[in-house]
Amino acid sequence: MENLRSLLALCALSFLLSACETTPDPPDPQQQLVERGRDIFFDETFDGNGRTCGTCHREDNNFTIVVKKRGQELTTLKAGDCFGEMGYLARNRRTATISALNDVRILRINETQMEQAQDSVQARFNKVFLKTLVQRLEKTSDELTNQSGG
Repeated sequence: MENLRSLLALCALSFLLSACETTPDPPDPQQQLVERGRDIFFDETFDGNGRTCGTCHREDNNFTIVVKKRGQELTTLKAGDCFGEMGYLARNRRTATISALNDVRILRINETQMEQAQDSVQARFNKVFLKTLVQRLEKTSDELTNQSGG
């Protein structure tokens, strides 16, 4: 008789617990899309080479680097930007002041390292440097034109 009461109590408790369970809210389609984008950015590799977008563009790598010349702010750099390209290409010392407003990681490559690199690597750096120079020259030209009212 005692076993029967225990069994009935257990069944009643089980029934009450199952009745109290709530069904989860249906998934939010927008949140699912955001999560899928995050998965692609941080988990999908490029042709299986092991690198993801998140390899280079880490979520915790938000930073600010300011470029000044003669005390005047010229620009703010973002992830992947370079500086010192004018000095490298013209074989002069860099004249701008580069200041990080928080912790950053930079890749420093000196002239000797560049000379020792394979020709294809040097060519890729030179291409990026020249593209950077052209973009900055275009920006400066636009700013000067706007200042002069033209």
